[in-house]
Amino acid sequence: MRDHDEVFRRVMQAKEQYEKQEKEKVMAQMTKSTPENGAPVVTKGRKKPSKALAWAMRAVAAVVFLAVIGVLCAAAFLGSKNQKKPGGTPASGETTVTPEPPGTTDPTGTPDPTGSVAGNGINLADLPAGTVLTMWSPIDENSDFRASFDQAVAEMRTRYPNIDFRVDPSAGAGDEYREKLATTAQADLPDIITVWTDEYLENLVSGGKVYGLEGAFAGVTGQISAAVCENSTFNGQKYGVPYAVNIQVLFVNMDALRAAGYNTIPTTYNDLIACCNALLAQGITPFGCAGGSGWCVEQYLNTMILKNGGVAALADTYPAANATWTNTDAAEAIDLLATFVSDGYFGTDPASVTDDGVAARNALKNGTCAFYMGGSWDYIELSDSTADIRACEFPVIDSTKGSAGQFVGGASEVLAVSNTSANKDAAAKYAVELGQLISKYVFLSGMALPAWQIDYATNDVNGMFRSIADLTQTADAFAPYNYGMDVLCHHYDTQLEMEYVNLITRAFAGEVDGTTFLGTLAGMIGE
Repeated sequence: MRDHDEVFRRVMQAKEQYEKQEKEKVMAQMTKSTPENGAPVVTKGRKKPSKALAWAMRAVAAVVFLAVIGVLCAAAFLGSKNQKKPGGTPASGETTVTPEPPGTTDPTGTPDPTGSVAGNGINLADLPAGTVLTMWSPIDENSDFRASFDQAVAEMRTRYPNIDFRVDPSAGAGDEYREKLATTAQADLPDIITVWTDEYLENLVSGGKVYGLEGAFAGVTGQISAAVCENSTFNGQKYGVPYAVNIQVLFVNMDALRAAGYNTIPTTYNDLIACCNALLAQGITPFGCAGGSGWCVEQYLNTMILKNGGVAALADTYPAANATWTNTDAAEAIDLLATFVSDGYFGTDPASVTDDGVAARNALKNGTCAFYMGGSWDYIELSDSTADIRACEFPVIDSTKGSAGQFVGGASEVLAVSNTSANKDAAAKYAVELGQLISKYVFLSGMALPAWQIDYATNDVNGMFRSIADLTQTADAFAPYNYGMDVLCHHYDTQLEMEYVNLITRAFAGEVDGTTFLGTLAGMIGE
């Protein structure tokens, strides 16, 4: 196992020894250049100076010598004082390892957000050559993000050649990676780790395994929104650097809408209902959905809960948030979805597709249906259509609770910094810059929406994808994918997942109402 503290100690010892030798050489050169025993300085090609001039030169050299010594002493004094002052700027060429301030961790092991000074005063370019930072990440050769990660890492290495940044692939991917993070001793974690947000990151925070990043974010104010950082922020402290976002959006076939007399996308709930009725009158199914597939129904259900009751309503359906499962806004949304079905908004046989949403998306592309609620990633498949397909936000159902600018989704993965890193502050600032670059390249490659504000050319980005990115750039809030099936998947209970799929399809068919649905789900989860 790697011992960061011991490696760091040896590097610093070697560095101090090197600096001592260099100072001795400088002093020796200064001594040699000073006249000795009143002997005149012999300068090739010049006449010997007079005795008066020699004494004058000796006096000047002495003054210069004393001045240099004074400067060195003052620098040493100020450097020592600066190192003792929290947040002080390190001298060029020195690394800063800020000791954990007293009170940073409470008796329960939960980090105190007021104790973090991560990134303050750090200039990565000033770190000693050969400074090592390591990272674990589950981004393997099969990941859609691999090329973007590699490009960002390569740019960081070019930007900071003095930092030896190492991506350790030994942690594996998927469940192997989760297990590695869960079982690895805190002292053996690398400087930077890629982790999942929400409950997973929160467990690492409560266990004191990750470092607060407020200081590292201080220099990038305005470049990333609080909404994007929300599910990696705990007790007012950021613990992760988001780099990719995905959301649920409503895809619209404008050709189908025009056939029903609509040239623009409905922006209010009442307009949406009127549009659905106009579509039915033209023989066009309003919504496409794989009704027999729980995940596809869930995409509609999540968004309708959000737009009916706001972020709080969807959060209340998460087991840890509300053990009583009495959120009436969520129950109303479930009943409303069943009403959509009974009114024919999902067609005459909405449960005909039981395995996936390919048929539903094909129906959108060929104009058989007008709307499809899907993930932002679906733009890839839908962009192949010759139809005029656009992406928009599902209208607010109850404006007293829900609001525009709120989406299901958000940043699901972040870069975090180990609390036992020997270079926490440097790792924090490195992670922030690396996260910005990954965000840029995952968007330019079309793999995910950017977590950070777009300040670069996007001429080659798909137009539909860019329009979805525009929605996230101004979003007020994100409600994580934490409802129903995602909760069950988190518990790795296949039987429970199957029971949930059965429950949600029954709700879609109107066989159980919203209150019964929530109560049954509560019993399944064991709350």
